[in-house]
Amino acid sequence: MKTYREWVVLVKDNLILYEASETQSTLLGEYVLAEKYQDALNKINVIQNTLEQMKTNAQKREATGVQDFSSGALASYDALSYSYNYYKDYINLLIKKDYDKSDLKYIEYSKKYSEAISMGSDEDSSISETINEADSWYQNNIGACFDIFEKYS
Repeated sequence: MKTYREWVVLVKDNLILYEASETQSTLLGEYVLAEKYQDALNKINVIQNTLEQMKTNAQKREATGVQDFSSGALASYDALSYSYNYYKDYINLLIKKDYDKSDLKYIEYSKKYSEAISMGSDEDSSISETINEADSWYQNNIGACFDIFEKYS
């Protein structure tokens, strides 16, 4: 039961991290549109840190034995973080007002970002899949004990 509780806490923490990353990404776009490039560069550092925390969280969830991740799903966190290096280059080119090169760099970023997303898309990490996986683990590891207790009580 302790393992299951630990896993549930990690899932909750991951949801908080995910929501934070979504908010951070939105702010990043707003900073770029407002030409607040230094704020945008700082936000990328925050996003990359959040992605690292999400990867660590996934590793901890996998270590509980309740949930499994493919190597591609875990590698996608690093690939996503790396794609933001292209976004930094894009912003630096905007700062230099080199718009032709910045457009090309943004295309590179988009490609790397899409590749990173697709790395993790093989993983059945939808909410319903995660719930089904957790229910199965719970039934096999905890529910089985309840059946034994009922049998001998």
